[in-house]
Amino acid sequence: MSDVFELSASDVTQSEKFRFKLPGEKKIYEVPNLNRLPIGVRMGLSEAAKPLAEAQKLKREPKPEDVAVAAEAQMKLLDRYCPGILDQIDETQAGELMKAWADHSGISAGE
Repeated sequence: MSDVFELSASDVTQSEKFRFKLPGEKKIYEVPNLNRLPIGVRMGLSEAAKPLAEAQKLKREPKPEDVAVAAEAQMKLLDRYCPGILDQIDETQAGELMKAWADHSGISAGE
């Protein structure tokens, strides 16, 4: 008997993935649902989103610097799972993609 505990493998099923493609392209990108990201990655996103969630809760506009920090965290996440994608999409498309990804993952703003 071993005294070392071994974790089971993390298996992201097809239903736990978000799939998308760019206009006019055949390639389909696949990323894990946001709720299946590694804990450290989710914590980083959550931390970046805290000021936005707080502003929303207080029914105020978020500070531009807080929006910039959250956007940067999202762009890093996109680039991590889809290297080079940021060179192919604009800011509006990136926002649409992140919203669709969050919706598919069942995650609301500020989570």
